[in-house]
Amino acid sequence: MTNEVQPDMTWSELADSEGDARVSEMQQRFDGLAGLDQSAREQQAESMIRAEYTLEDEPLADFTEARLRSWMSLAGSNLGRAQDVARAYEKAFERVPGGMAMHHAALVQTVARDRFTPEDIDVLYELIPRHVENVPRASQEAVEHSVGTQRLTASAMGGSGKPWWKFW
Repeated sequence: MTNEVQPDMTWSELADSEGDARVSEMQQRFDGLAGLDQSAREQQAESMIRAEYTLEDEPLADFTEARLRSWMSLAGSNLGRAQDVARAYEKAFERVPGGMAMHHAALVQTVARDRFTPEDIDVLYELIPRHVENVPRASQEAVEHSVGTQRLTASAMGGSGKPWWKFW
């Protein structure tokens, strides 16, 4: 007899759904998951994860994006429930094979960096801080504006743009 949780293939079948429909279906599943007690939530999350990681890389990336968007949507209506779901996923990833967990971490960071806005990253940071802490949270425009403001301030003060402590 094995104690390994079996994949919930109905979860990975959501990969066949399109865009907003997939996010909506996922949000309904996560809302139900949030209603379970912690132990059941973690076990169900592990079952979902094992099914999710049977997908090939490109469909898995799209699936991951939809999952994260559904968490963000859930967070918009109830941050606590979304955090419960995200924590269950994190705990479940502690019980899956290491290669799967590493693939998950890399995939979440890649999807977040490539497909989400800085504002989205701020929301994800409330849910999965360990996975998005190294993803830039400021837009390029904000960074450029900040650098431009620093240069203007330095030139208005008559400085050369060097910090005061650099005397050479």
